Amino acid sequence: MADLKPRARVRAALIACLLALSAGLFATAPAVNASGGQARLAGRVPFGIGDQDPAIFWDPRFIWLGIRSARFVTPWDTMRHRKDRERAEQWLEAAHVAGVEPLVAFNQSTDHQHLLPSVGSYSGAVRAFMHRFPWVNHYQPWNEENQAAQPTSRDPAQAARYFNWLNGACHKCAVTAVDLLDGPSMGKWLHTFLKYAHGPQIWGFHPYIELHQGGNGPLNELERMVHGQIWFTEAGLPYWRYTHANKQFHYTSMGEQVGAVKRLLTLMRRSARITRIYYYQWRAPVPLSKSKSQLRHRHKVESTWDSGLLNPDCSVRPTFKVVAKALGRGTSHIPAVRLSHNHYECLAPPPPPSRETGSGGSSSG
Repeated sequence: MADLKPRARVRAALIACLLALSAGLFATAPAVNASGGQARLAGRVPFGIGDQDPAIFWDPRFIWLGIRSARFVTPWDTMRHRKDRERAEQWLEAAHVAGVEPLVAFNQSTDHQHLLPSVGSYSGAVRAFMHRFPWVNHYQPWNEENQAAQPTSRDPAQAARYFNWLNGACHKCAVTAVDLLDGPSMGKWLHTFLKYAHGPQIWGFHPYIELHQGGNGPLNELERMVHGQIWFTEAGLPYWRYTHANKQFHYTSMGEQVGAVKRLLTLMRRSARITRIYYYQWRAPVPLSKSKSQLRHRHKVESTWDSGLLNPDCSVRPTFKVVAKALGRGTSHIPAVRLSHNHYECLAPPPPPSRETGSGGSSSG
């Protein structure tokens, strides 16, 4: 029965949002995707969010934008570890209840980050995951396979074998062949991968360098090397990030974030092969000041990245407004929110108390 708790919690939160909507809290806002369809950029490309926090699904702004796709990263052996399993259950149950289509990207094992499993071990663990979450139809065999910290970066042939198995094990699923980080070594890694992959049709791509520095060299290279759809499965620019290697914070500006989002929209328009975008992320879990305090007092930083469309205090950033306009939403009617008491969730404010009329009876609505 433990797996029902996240669903019950999410149902309650979503019902509260819907009640607020019906009470007229957002009466001045246009209806959320009256057609019931997915939020799309330029009326063509589905727009989703990558974020590990299930609270995004009951954020009134997420609902208002009409987003129906979200990406979640979880260890390949999630079902073998209680904490990983419970985290996945909470997020995926929340997405399921909210009617959001999940894209699941498998990643390193929590306990064995440098382990590259055999295809037998990988397939057994992933099959158990698929059995537990039968509504998931979009998968990525591994997150950022060519990134240097990933064990797959040293063995593109094994990464191809994971794809071959997963693509063959779920015929109803859309499976990206890879999940590439743009960079100078991308082409060499991909060249080896292509020798072993069987019939790939969808390619995951993270254009972080292109969004930060401009240009589209890696994307051009990817388009020359492969056929089929390209999904931007992570895209964004961090307002700040922390690197463990040199124990330093690195900063950009809100203006640079806006510029990166505008470059993202430009990249999208230049190729009809780009058919899906997941922006990372919705909201960072902690403010920069808390991460700096953790480093000073504990010599450890729990949160290392903030590329959110929202500030940690739930207020919107300029990038949110750029995205809202690109999705065809006006920015003068963004729903109001409040930060939850534990600073974890962005919630709709409670509806005003009903007025009493005459001798004390409640007004009818």
